[in-house]
Amino acid sequence: LRILRGLRFASTLGFDFEKETLEALLASKELLREISAERISAELLKLLCGKNTKKVLMECTEVIEVIIPEIKPCIGFLQHSKYHKYDVWEHICTCVSEAKNDPIIRLAMLLHDIGKPDCFFMKDGEGHFYGHEKKSAEKAQRILKRLKFDNKTLERVVILIKSHCFNPSDDEKQIKRMLSKLGEEAFFQLLDVSRADNSAKNDFCKEILETISLCEAKAKEIIEKNECFSLKNLAVNGSDLVQMGFKGKEIGQKLDFLLQGVIDGRFENKKDILLTILQDMI
Repeated sequence: LRILRGLRFASTLGFDFEKETLEALLASKELLREISAERISAELLKLLCGKNTKKVLMECTEVIEVIIPEIKPCIGFLQHSKYHKYDVWEHICTCVSEAKNDPIIRLAMLLHDIGKPDCFFMKDGEGHFYGHEKKSAEKAQRILKRLKFDNKTLERVVILIKSHCFNPSDDEKQIKRMLSKLGEEAFFQLLDVSRADNSAKNDFCKEILETISLCEAKAKEIIEKNECFSLKNLAVNGSDLVQMGFKGKEIGQKLDFLLQGVIDGRFENKKDILLTILQDMI
């Protein structure tokens, strides 16, 4: 356990490793296999939330590799992309250090691109990674289960990784759709993920940071105005539909239909109007 604590102290307190200590840490790394998953995950989270995280992750990659062997293909994997100045592993380490100091966000950044090597292909001299967010989410789910993270953490990290390629916009309809899909907390966490991801790319990619801030401000305005983007804000509910004769799954389907219509601006969020739309459908 002292191996991980050494990494954690170097990260959180900003220590540099003494040469012989670092050599001993690396030489003893296989002893981590004797430690329980719960203790490893607890130390890993503290390490990730340090101020010196990138340096520790880069300097002690061999140790992290024992805990998460899935990172091995990422190490030194060149991206051949105009968007990236680092290989996949250094991009990941930079993302972690650039991210908001929140365990969920930093854990998501550690795992958000681990599926990239599996999805890589070259086209017209440029590297592409189509579908890497899905592959990364699948790997992250297996890793988090193996390290015995709680279900709430696992589910949130996985959904953030699966959604991390979205393009932030200040378009009100798009924001409402994402708020509806993710919920308020996860939506704002996803913006933090996007900030970290773009901050670790080539400089021109940082131009989107302003758009992310506009998107965040617009979302807060939508919430403050109590505008409709979820079923709890919808002017009708399941009981209203039961009274109209709808049953079972049909209730959820019709409520979702109305919600999407309200979000898209096709329907006004008023009870009498929405009930009339349903009656016309009948």
